[in-house]
Amino acid sequence: KVGNLFTQSLYTIGANDVFTLNNNKLVFIARKQGTQGEELWMYNGTSVSRVTSNTFIRNPLFFNNKVAFQTASTMPSPWTVMVYDGTSALSIGTVSYPGIISMNSSGGKLFTIVWNYQEGTATEPTLLYSWTSGSSWTQVKSFTNEGYSSNLAALGNNLFFLTTSYAGASNVKMYIIENGTLNVNAIYQNNSAWYGALNYTVSFSDALYFNLFNSPQEVWKIPASTNVPENTMNVHPIPQNMIGIYNLLQ
Repeated sequence: KVGNLFTQSLYTIGANDVFTLNNNKLVFIARKQGTQGEELWMYNGTSVSRVTSNTFIRNPLFFNNKVAFQTASTMPSPWTVMVYDGTSALSIGTVSYPGIISMNSSGGKLFTIVWNYQEGTATEPTLLYSWTSGSSWTQVKSFTNEGYSSNLAALGNNLFFLTTSYAGASNVKMYIIENGTLNVNAIYQNNSAWYGALNYTVSFSDALYFNLFNSPQEVWKIPASTNVPENTMNVHPIPQNMIGIYNLLQ
C-alpha cells in the first residue's frame, strides 16, 4: 500500500534523514525551507508526530536501534547529543565547543570529534569523545597541535579520521578506531600534503576512498582487508564530490 504519510509545505526530507527502528517506527528529519531549523518526526504505523522542533540537527545516524543526532537552538552554540528510541528523546550530554565535526559509531560506542577552531589560535586541539549506554561522555584523546579534523568515516566496524597541524603543509595524520578502540599511533602520516578530506569519501569494492590535497592531487583508498591507506591515482583537479570520485573508479 502506498500513501501519503507526511504533508507540510516548504519542508524537505533527505535520503539520509530517514531511519527505521526495530519497533516498526519510522523516524525522519524534516528540514524547513527558507527558515532556519530542522525537526525530528516519527511515524508509528498510524500517525505522524513531531518529536523536536525549531532546532538545528546535525550528523544523524542509526545507533543501537536508536537515532542519535546533535542538536542546538542557535548557531554557533553548544551542541546537545540526543538519542531517540521511538518513544522519548534522551539527552546524553552537551559538547561546549562550536566546532563539532562528526559523529559515528564503532564497537557499540558512539564517537564524536570536535575541532575547537579559533581564528589565529595555533594550539587548540582536536578532541575525540566516546559514549556508551549508561555512561557519560569520555574524552578519549586530545590531539595537541592537530587542530583540523576530517569526518569520522566508517569502513566495516572501524572508523578513520585525519588530523592536520596548523603549520601549513605538514603533518597530515590518519588514525583508526578499531571495533570501538582508538589506536593512539597514527597509521599514516604525510609531511607534504596540505590536508585530507575524509568528508569526501565513497565506498567501492570493499574499500574506502578519500581525497588528499597535494601536488598533484591524490585519491587514496583503504582496503577493508588491510585497513592500510594506499595511493591509487593522481588527478588534477581533484573531484570535489563523491560522484566525481566514483566515476573515476569505474
